[in-house]
Amino acid sequence: MTSNYEITKKRVEAEFAGYDHEKIAEKLDLKIDNDYVYIIFLGSEYRVNRISGLTEKITSPNTFEEADFNTVLTIYDILCDSKEGASPSGEYTFINNLSKVQNAASYAGEGFFKQHEDYFAHHMDQLEKNCLRLGGIPFGKGDISFKIPVFKDLCIVVAFWEADEDFPPQLQIKPDTNTLDYMRYETIWYMAGCLVTELRK
Repeated sequence: MTSNYEITKKRVEAEFAGYDHEKIAEKLDLKIDNDYVYIIFLGSEYRVNRISGLTEKITSPNTFEEADFNTVLTIYDILCDSKEGASPSGEYTFINNLSKVQNAASYAGEGFFKQHEDYFAHHMDQLEKNCLRLGGIPFGKGDISFKIPVFKDLCIVVAFWEADEDFPPQLQIKPDTNTLDYMRYETIWYMAGCLVTELRK
């Protein structure tokens, strides 16, 4: 049985043909040809088929990997819903602080961090190496803390504190305060999912 995630992904991809691709490429300064729109997301290049909407990661000049749900939804928001003239603020805040909905902590992202904190507590070397692999630069506070490019100058901050005798391990993910100029609030959680997937590789 096809999952709801896969159904949503296919629906969003199918809608892409109805957009003005040249206008999107001009707005975001992206490479485009007769078949694809190209975008750099979290340090990797993707191509979006202009007819089918299929989104693929370019892993080598002739090798492609179909993007997952979180990646597709995030890339499509950037391509289709980002505001004209969107630019980062260079300031960072908790994801919940960007919501205009009260009690945002109970939103879909609740519990997101806890499931990864215990993992990174045992894989701190991996976390640091993958932050660097994604183009991260040291930033802010934490036992490990990096500012990582998401799309062009739009960055997200990852900070991790190891457990001690008083506190459990803590993972913080802070998007740029202007991230809503690039995507909807719920999509920020998809973007965070993409990021954590890369950090756990």
